[in-house]
Amino acid sequence: MKQTKGIVLRRVKTTGARQILSIFTREYGKVSAGAYASSGAKNKSTAWAEPFTMGEYHLSERGAHYNVDKAETIRVFYDIGGDLDRFFAASYVLEITDRLLVERMPQPELFDILADFLEAVEKRKTKFDTLVIAYECKALAMSGALADLSECVMCGRTDQLTAFSVPGGGMICSDCEDKLTQEGSDSLIFHTNFDIISTIKFLVDKPLRSLQGLALDESAATVLQRVIREYMAYHLDISGLKSESMFSGGSGI
Repeated sequence: MKQTKGIVLRRVKTTGARQILSIFTREYGKVSAGAYASSGAKNKSTAWAEPFTMGEYHLSERGAHYNVDKAETIRVFYDIGGDLDRFFAASYVLEITDRLLVERMPQPELFDILADFLEAVEKRKTKFDTLVIAYECKALAMSGALADLSECVMCGRTDQLTAFSVPGGGMICSDCEDKLTQEGSDSLIFHTNFDIISTIKFLVDKPLRSLQGLALDESAATVLQRVIREYMAYHLDISGLKSESMFSGGSGI
């Protein structure tokens, strides 16, 4: 029997009252667990099976899966569902997290950041994209997938870094950008009119709670969200998300 704090990322209904939960646990990473609970219930005793819920889970191992033998609700982020833009932004983050995590690989620091994100987005009134982008940057950094932004990924130059290359996985200098353009290999290269390096580093380093009163410029948010989505699709095969069409990151929502 394993006891752990967890956040429900996804729920799939099967037969009867049985459900399969994708739970991001603090001690054991993401696990799939079978559970019996009344879906759609709005009381605290069964809310532990709902997405956007943090609970204490008692798990027994059954081959490649777990069963939830007992669970208690710690916190339900009810207010997330009170606004459609907030709900779509939070749904997008849960889906990204579910796709990014490897089964049974503990990431307690990312778990804590996801909990901070849910708390922050629940309290925020508008411009949820700033919190989403900050969470994505932090998640990519912790998973080891964040691009090296300190030098040109083609030649190693540390100055005149003018664009972000998705295929290259990082920044490129003006000379290498010109070379790629001449070769016709300049697809998925993004130019920015802001300091993308400092912006990403700022979002990675700052606690999510400290961003509660801050918002990215709308044009910067639009570019950053597109770069991140293209980067995750190209390097991590994370694309075609159900929540992506509903969450218009960078639109100022």
